[in-house]
Amino acid sequence: MDADSDPVTAIEIQPWGGYFVVDNICVDVLLSYVSANSDAWDDAATEFGIGIGGRYFFNQIYGGVGFMMESYDEFGDKFSANYLVFYAGYLYPLVENIYLDAGFIYEMGIGKYGGDLDDFDNEESGFDIGVGIDIFFK
Repeated sequence: MDADSDPVTAIEIQPWGGYFVVDNICVDVLLSYVSANSDAWDDAATEFGIGIGGRYFFNQIYGGVGFMMESYDEFGDKFSANYLVFYAGYLYPLVENIYLDAGFIYEMGIGKYGGDLDDFDNEESGFDIGVGIDIFFK
């Protein structure tokens, strides 16, 4: 480990909302915001994304797939990218209609970047593990 390396502080918020079109099948709207900064950087790096997807629920376990479009402003480059998103998780009941959601998200880049990086293929992938609160309205 390099003792001279500068730490990076990042915050990531990924709210999403869904609507059950039939029993156990939910259509989702996905949002994503990331801001990262370090003393070694001139400016903060930011990402914003929006997408659509769907989930299938089996009791308290769910799995789903979606499509995400993200825009970036990082290190002087402004670009966009598209991702295929896979997600799964488990809902732990806290009180009626409120659950602790423990799950993961895997993003796989597709197509080419747009903007300042339009000469490059989007071969990125990412894996997030997280927890959140799900509230179901009747």
